[in-house]
Amino acid sequence: MRVVFSYVNKFPTRFLLSENLRELEACIKFGKTPEPNCDNIKKLVVVIPGNPGVADFYGTFINFLSASLPSHYGVLVIGHAGHATPNSLLETFLSFWRPFSTDDQIQHKIQFLERYAPVGTDVILVGHSIGCFISLEIMKHFEMKNNENSKVEDKLGTFTKDKHKSEAKVELDGMKPALGHSADTSPVVHSYLLFPTIERMAETSNGRLVTKLSFLRWLVPLFAFWLVFIPRFFKEAVLRWYIGRRSNTEESVQASYQLLSPATANQFTYMGCDEMRRVKNCDRDLIYRHRKKIFLYYGSCDRWCPKQFYYDMKLKVVGVQAFLCGNQWRHAFVLGHSEVVAQMVSDLILKKAEGQVEEDLPKTPLLQGLEDRALKRSFSGSSYDSGFVSPPPEDASHTLKERAGNDKEVLQT
Repeated sequence: MRVVFSYVNKFPTRFLLSENLRELEACIKFGKTPEPNCDNIKKLVVVIPGNPGVADFYGTFINFLSASLPSHYGVLVIGHAGHATPNSLLETFLSFWRPFSTDDQIQHKIQFLERYAPVGTDVILVGHSIGCFISLEIMKHFEMKNNENSKVEDKLGTFTKDKHKSEAKVELDGMKPALGHSADTSPVVHSYLLFPTIERMAETSNGRLVTKLSFLRWLVPLFAFWLVFIPRFFKEAVLRWYIGRRSNTEESVQASYQLLSPATANQFTYMGCDEMRRVKNCDRDLIYRHRKKIFLYYGSCDRWCPKQFYYDMKLKVVGVQAFLCGNQWRHAFVLGHSEVVAQMVSDLILKKAEGQVEEDLPKTPLLQGLEDRALKRSFSGSSYDSGFVSPPPEDASHTLKERAGNDKEVLQT
């Protein structure tokens, strides 16, 4: 795994890259545009984190994901702008007083793809939590670009039928799109959205709590400021004790230590409050248009995205690839479940590459195992539905509605 701290359009950003992305690493580090077929990579998997967007939380995840994919796949994590610890006190001060909103993070990821996604390389987005919302906005951006370019091409074709072709081309020259991914077709071929917070965040259990306490958010960076005077070894010991109950990896401890920076604390609390205002209605039309590209994976015990949202998605978007896993995987899967989630994602990516149809996608070895365990537990009389819920037949919509009604208390508690 390779680590790079660089700037994307003056946004301080931390990256984690797989070992086969040496040329792309140099391009990101020195701000150069990569050559086509950079690193001989045909597909680039871009992981967009949740909030906090510290890239180091996803180190184990991308290591397992990269090891599970063929060599022509590259994998990287792009941390959120400002969520990385800057290299100097001046940059830390500037980062503290310039928090980035959700829309800033969306533009940050779009600018990265437009500049650093090598031409001719397919991009696969893997979003987690708010990273799923950002992934959908990225797809919407490139879709709008494509529509605008289609209109330009139509006008250009109309004008060039005229006998004054050269004059027409000069007139439309200012309308011609620039070269690159953003100009003609979208580089994004698939999006895998894990524990997606893409709608009604303020209505969820955790969202209501954040909304009520949003006026106190300044206490977090203020507390982080006072922690600066406490020795590092003591803070790491406390983190190791606290995180050890959920994850035993040193990676999680070091990533969590970055959250104790006053600048980082200000960034992720500001973004968290902004998410409550920004993430409201789900763009189901967008998901429907790209339903063959998008895979949504919901948790069954997720206080950021309750099961009710999964049922709503299945009922309202025909043909959507949305699935529910009740294997008690936490919303913050990077704290203890990175390996199994990486295996699931790699299985799905390879199934897609083999041309599997949508209905066959969840039947990967890992997901089939989850489903089998769920059946065994249900037959043994267990009241806990811990299996993988595969898409129901069309005549079973009433069952989904019944389950959705039974899960309404998730939003009301």
